[in-house]
Amino acid sequence: MKPIRKVDLRKVPKSEDDVWAGWVFRMILLTLKYNVHKISWKTHLKDSRTKKGLEGTVDMAGNIELDLRNRNNPEAVSILIHEIAHRAMRFMPEEMILLFEAIAWETLTDAQKNYLRRFLPRKIPKKTKKPRK
Repeated sequence: MKPIRKVDLRKVPKSEDDVWAGWVFRMILLTLKYNVHKISWKTHLKDSRTKKGLEGTVDMAGNIELDLRNRNNPEAVSILIHEIAHRAMRFMPEEMILLFEAIAWETLTDAQKNYLRRFLPRKIPKKTKKPRK
């Protein structure tokens, strides 16, 4: 499968003073470039085991699904970062992913966050089916 978009690492916003933010941003972009194949909105995301609602999921093929309820949420990029971290660090426990997400969200500049916002899907599902009980 081809990656979702071409990412030219020479034309991305830079973090002037923070080397850590630059490394985190580069890791996110490289994961998007090589390991993520599709990002889409999905209605009623639920965990298959616990039946709790989820904000996003990622599968082993590199497809990321985000909950449609977060479409207008200003922190939708944070959810995307979280799912990209799951793809990049597959065997890390959830606590480490949450820590990485928090650090990334605090250190990235607004220009970098806006650049990542471009990767959020524009298309929304036409029909929304309610899950069976």
